[in-house]
Amino acid sequence: MKNNTWVRIILAAACFGFAGLKLRELLNGPGNYAWQDLSSVGIFTALGLFYLYILWKQKNQPSS
Repeated sequence: MKNNTWVRIILAAACFGFAGLKLRELLNGPGNYAWQDLSSVGIFTALGLFYLYILWKQKNQPSS
């Protein structure tokens, strides 16, 4: 399979960027947010961590 390192790096950055922007919007807002807002921050943070884990796992994998 083709090495998708750059794609995973871009996806991780996009996930963390979106989560950060959404969190900033929530913190600067009037405070009346729904559970969907908080779950989107959590989901995109988890996806970013998942992509970082895949990159770390691929980097530490012994080449055979």
